[in-house]
Amino acid sequence: MILELIANLMVLSDFVSEYLVAGVQGVIIIIAMLIQRLSK
Repeated sequence: MILELIANLMVLSDFVSEYLVAGVQGVIIIIAMLIQRLSK
């Protein structure tokens, strides 16, 4: 039971981390664009 739970959490965290990485990259790009606009 506990092993199943851990396996499910690991699969879920892999799934979530991919989305988190994509989201963080998007946020960084947006911030970089804003900084470029403000610095002009």
